[in-house]
Amino acid sequence: GSHLPFDRKIWEVKRHDDQSIHFFLVSPHNEEGYPGTVHVHVTYTLTNSNSLDILYSVTNQDTSLSTPINLTNHTYFNLSGYQSGNLLYRTDLKLNARYHLTTDNDLIPDGQLSDAFKSTFYQQFTNLHKPVEKLMGTPYNGLDHCFLVDNGDDRDPFPLVKPPSPSSPTALSKLVEAASIRDNDSGIQ
Repeated sequence: GSHLPFDRKIWEVKRHDDQSIHFFLVSPHNEEGYPGTVHVHVTYTLTNSNSLDILYSVTNQDTSLSTPINLTNHTYFNLSGYQSGNLLYRTDLKLNARYHLTTDNDLIPDGQLSDAFKSTFYQQFTNLHKPVEKLMGTPYNGLDHCFLVDNGDDRDPFPLVKPPSPSSPTALSKLVEAASIRDNDSGIQ
């Protein structure tokens, strides 16, 4: 949420090899109005088991200042193939989250919890089209919610996304180590 977000900055490559690359960025005190000098590290690794691991690390250099930060990745994967059509019609989502944070009209969390999606996505695959269509024209303008991860082993796959066709064995799982995860029309962040 800034005029010059991190994805528009030039990152320093700290190290790389055949399977991984490590980027580094410094966000100085009061940049974009945020307090504290922040050092950000992101490592992308292609593993031997054909997965992409993204590891974020953030350190606030000014320990007397509180710096709000929420890093994410906005990569989208078309699991049904290049010519499969609209992803909303061809993608199912399953979440290990009973609740999501509600927001005001500017999508700022208001501290309240809702289980409105519990019967939709909680531990069952549901096609994205109808839930997203119902939210069009609302402040969310689709599925743009912060889901709270249920307690348990934080290395278990949290959300699962797959195309509905049994002929396509491709699926995506995301491992998280955080208390919440945000979903933006299945571009899980």
